[in-house]
Amino acid sequence: MRIKKSKLHNETKPDILVTVSELYYKDGRTQQDIAERFGVSRATVVNYLRQSREQGLVEIKIKGSAYQGSELVAELRRKYALKEVYITNTDHKRNDHEAHLSTARLAAKAFEGLLKNGDVIGVAWGRTIQLVSQEISRKDMQSLTICQITGSVISDELISAEASAIRFAENLNGRCYTLHSPAILSQADLAQQLRQEPVVSDQLERLQRLDKVIFSVGGVDLADPIRIKMATDEELTLFRNHGGKAVLCGHILDAKGNHIEREFSKRIIGMSPQDIRLVPSRIFVAAQHHDVNAVRASLIGGYATHLVIDKSLARLL
Repeated sequence: MRIKKSKLHNETKPDILVTVSELYYKDGRTQQDIAERFGVSRATVVNYLRQSREQGLVEIKIKGSAYQGSELVAELRRKYALKEVYITNTDHKRNDHEAHLSTARLAAKAFEGLLKNGDVIGVAWGRTIQLVSQEISRKDMQSLTICQITGSVISDELISAEASAIRFAENLNGRCYTLHSPAILSQADLAQQLRQEPVVSDQLERLQRLDKVIFSVGGVDLADPIRIKMATDEELTLFRNHGGKAVLCGHILDAKGNHIEREFSKRIIGMSPQDIRLVPSRIFVAAQHHDVNAVRASLIGGYATHLVIDKSLARLL
C-alpha cells in the first residue's frame, strides 16, 4: 500500500483511522514508521489505533489454533500445567517498547476472551499491566467488578496500582474498588492494624472472592523499580541471599516459586502469593524485558493458569 504523506491530512476522520489501521495491522508497519510517514507524532498514531478499535472499525480476534498449535505452546502448557498459552510473533527488529506493546495488546485480547458478566477481577500493578489496561477494548459488560489487589506506591518509576484498575473498569463498564492503603508500611504491627480498618478490611475480604486476576512479575534486582519505594538495598540483598528470584505483588519468591516469608512480607497490604494461587483464572503477562528467572519461578510456583508471553522470552523457558 502506497500512500502519499499529504493524503492523511486530507482524508475524513474515518478514512484516517482505516488507513492507519491497515498500515499497522495488515502491513505490519510500526507506530513510529507510520508517524514518520505521515508527519505526525507516535502518540497521534496510538490515538488513531485506539479510536479504530473503540469505533468498531477494527475487530481483533484470537483464534486458538493460531497460538495453541505450535510445539512451543504445547511444551509450555505441559511443562507448567497451564490451561492456555498465547505467544506473540514479535519481530526481533522491533524496539523494546514495540515488543512490550505487542505483548500487552495480545494480553488484552486474550483477557477479553475470558471475561464473563458478573466476574470479580483482580488487577495488579506495573508498566506491563498498565499497557494492557490501555489496550482493553470498550465493552458494555454487565455487573463486572474490578479490584486493586495491592496497596499504592508513589513513584516516578512505578505505575500506580489504582490507575490500572480504574482504566480496566472504565473500558469494561465495571465497578472499581481501589485499595485505600500504602503497599507497604514501616512496621508489621501498623500493617496489621490497618488491615482491621473497615475500609481496608472490606476490600481485602472482596479479594478472597476473585474469579480472575491479571498480573506480571519483577526480578529481585537493585535496579528494579520496587526497590525505590518498597525495599532497601539491604533487604533485597537479604532476599537474594535466601534465593529470591521474583517479585510478585511485592512478595519475594524463590526459584521454585515458594514465598520467602520474612518480617518484610508482614508489612505488605494486599494479596499474598498464596491468595493469588487460589483464584480460579490467573492471567500472567510476561514481556521480553522481564527477568526470565522471575518468570520461570512464578510459573513453577503455579501462580498462572494462563500465560501471555512474547516468543523471545518463551524460548528461554
